Amino acid sequence: MMINKFLYTTILLFFINSLINYNNILLSFLTFLLGLFFADLLSGIVHTIFDNEKFLTKELITYNKNLIHPDNIKFSNIFQKICYKFQMHHYGYNDYESEIFSDEFLGLPSKVLFIPCIFFNLLFIKVPYLNLFLNTIIFISVHNQIFHYIAHTNKFKIFQKYKIIISNKDHMIHHIAPHKKNYCIINGWANNFLNYLIKF
Repeated sequence: MMINKFLYTTILLFFINSLINYNNILLSFLTFLLGLFFADLLSGIVHTIFDNEKFLTKELITYNKNLIHPDNIKFSNIFQKICYKFQMHHYGYNDYESEIFSDEFLGLPSKVLFIPCIFFNLLFIKVPYLNLFLNTIIFISVHNQIFHYIAHTNKFKIFQKYKIIISNKDHMIHHIAPHKKNYCIINGWANNFLNYLIKF
C-alpha cells in the first residue's frame, strides 16, 4: 500500500536527517547507542504486555496451544488478537517467512509510530541530540519484528556474536516455559534490566 510506504519513508528520512546534523561524532554515536538500548527496552515492555495470558480467555489459550490460526477465530477486540498472535509464537507457530517482506510487516509499526515521529521532530528539532535519540528509538522500533525474525535464525552470526543483533541463543531463553525472561528482541541489551524489573 502506498500509505505504508509514505509513512515508512517519512520516518526513515527523519532518522537520516537526525544522523547528519552533528559536529561531535563521538557524542552522536553514544546518543545512537543509548537510543538502541531504549528501543530494545521498549520492544521488551511491549512484548511483556502482549505475552500476558490474562488478556486471553481459557478457550483462546487452548486454541493457541493447538496452533489454531487467528484468521479462523472470532476475537472480541484487536488487542486480544494481537495478544493471541504474540503468544501463539511460543508454541511453534511462525509465519515470519511468509510475512517478512510483506507490505504490512513494516506498515503496521509505521502507522503506530508515525504520529510520535512527527510530534517529536517538530517539538525537538532544535535539540539535536534528543532528536537523534528519539528518532533512533522510533526507526529501530519500526523494524522490531525483523530483529525478532533474525533472532530465530543464525543468518547474521557476526552481528549476533557481538550483540549488535540479539542472538538465537539469548532469545531462545524466552521460549522456555513459562516465557517470563528475555522479552527484548532488538539486541538484548536491556534484557537483564527488564528481567530484574519483572521480578517485582
